[in-house]
Amino acid sequence: MRFIHCADIHLDSPFLGLENYPDAPVKEIREATRRSFERIVELAIDKQVSFILIAGDLYDGDQQDYRTVLFFMRQLARLKDAGVHVFLAYGNHDAASKLTKSLKPPANLFIFPSDRVHTEIDKVDGVAIHGQSFSRPDTTEDLAALYPARLPGLLNLGLLHTCLSGAAAHLPYAPTSEDLLRSKGYQYWALGHVHSRRVYSEDPWIIHPGNTQGRHARETGEKSCELVTAEHSEIVSVERVPVAQVLWHRLQINCAEIRTIDDVGLQVETQLRRVVSEDERLCCVRVELVGESTSDSLFRSSPEKVVAQVRASALEVAREQVWIERVNISTRLPQSKAHMDTTGPLIETKRVLDAVRANDDLKDDLLKSLSELLAKVPPEVSEGPDAISFDRTLVTNSLTAIEQELLARLSTGGEE
Repeated sequence: MRFIHCADIHLDSPFLGLENYPDAPVKEIREATRRSFERIVELAIDKQVSFILIAGDLYDGDQQDYRTVLFFMRQLARLKDAGVHVFLAYGNHDAASKLTKSLKPPANLFIFPSDRVHTEIDKVDGVAIHGQSFSRPDTTEDLAALYPARLPGLLNLGLLHTCLSGAAAHLPYAPTSEDLLRSKGYQYWALGHVHSRRVYSEDPWIIHPGNTQGRHARETGEKSCELVTAEHSEIVSVERVPVAQVLWHRLQINCAEIRTIDDVGLQVETQLRRVVSEDERLCCVRVELVGESTSDSLFRSSPEKVVAQVRASALEVAREQVWIERVNISTRLPQSKAHMDTTGPLIETKRVLDAVRANDDLKDDLLKSLSELLAKVPPEVSEGPDAISFDRTLVTNSLTAIEQELLARLSTGGEE
């Protein structure tokens, strides 16, 4: 008997800001979450699985119309024709209270209730699936604590959207611990919420499969689902199966030995060829120029040329397969040059920056304003391992970056 475990599909995620990039492959990126789910459906049919477990965040939030729901229904119809059932537990993005647009579920879809834990028993396959949906987005109680003990003689599966202890930088929705999950005696815990794949245990299996499609440059690398094989009441194997339609990459170019913008292009081209050789899917790439470089002033004085050269290198490698999402210039002057004696207006600028560093009240006012701004940004910016967080360290680092920028722009040398 086989089943698939997936989570955090985020169907029709809006991919905010794509319109700001005139050369972005908008259609391919916007449709990526659908195409990745179609891959899961095709895998289920091909491998003749008995059912699919979806551990929350099937939807990205409340739908503006019924098109997303109808797409999901079409995929369910394909699964129904193949004899595949789907078991769904809602998470924080698609909590029951957020879904104002819904349709009567088909016979092969079971949605776990949000007001209690429910156990669904499949006597044919000898499986007991225990689960509960979120009733509201900010579910912070330990739902797993109320899950029942295992039912003897059956394969017991726990379906839960949760931030497991140790999943750093993820909002604490339905938090629980590995020890509590173990205490239930289940053979497999199908978790959701964490967007990177994590196997916490193999006895019992406790897995966050990650999301099925990366949605921005902080969700890099392969995205997948789990294909699980069981015999009677034992898990025989768990296989990670790639399903992402679009891959996100972050390329860091160490500029310590780079002297010209042309050299940047050559380094980018070399790394991009390696990326393209590994896969034929669309690759969305964020390029980051890092390290101490004597050419820092050149990069910062000609950022448009740097970006143009990087994009030209991508066209040279694979015109239709690589899209440069952004180029970040994060180089810095070598320490010996950064601390050189300065004259003129820069002295006054440094004096002001030093005064801000020493003024805790000013830092607190700045942090308050930044926190108000953070409350207005999309959740994906404030969640995950690369989430933005505002504290005094950020302010200090930002002041240092400003100082570096000024030094670089006012220093002499470079190509132009």
